[in-house]
Amino acid sequence: MKQGEVDFATAGPDVKSPASLTAQQVWSGNYRNSKNEDIFQVTEKEGTLWLDFEGNHRQLRALSNLEFETLGSIYETRLKFESTQSGTPRKLIVTREIEPPATFEAVEPPMLPTTELAAFVGDYWSEELRVTYHLAQTRIERAGGLSAC
Repeated sequence: MKQGEVDFATAGPDVKSPASLTAQQVWSGNYRNSKNEDIFQVTEKEGTLWLDFEGNHRQLRALSNLEFETLGSIYETRLKFESTQSGTPRKLIVTREIEPPATFEAVEPPMLPTTELAAFVGDYWSEELRVTYHLAQTRIERAGGLSAC
């Protein structure tokens, strides 16, 4: 390896990534897999991209402005972003070590009026987890008006 280069395979999460802040902000958003309805959320915080999926919150390390890998995963997971082309939404191609590649398309989160959100207020019992979730309406706009207690 040449002087000044970084080995991203062994470097820790504190290594500066080659993706610019602007590039990271472009990729932030919600992505949906139309085959199984999975939702992946990509967020940018303090110059770092994060991926939320299936109850996991993983930091992303940039390999380039378009390609990233998750940190702290058991299986190697790589993400490749594709820009909007001819009116199609942005795409996210996810390649996991144990699965075939999956394509996700950028989607806007649903914005429901307060009156429609009220229908979801209540207690929800999970037999598998043996826990009750309580959803209550709040005035937090960012959370869409509902909070889980």
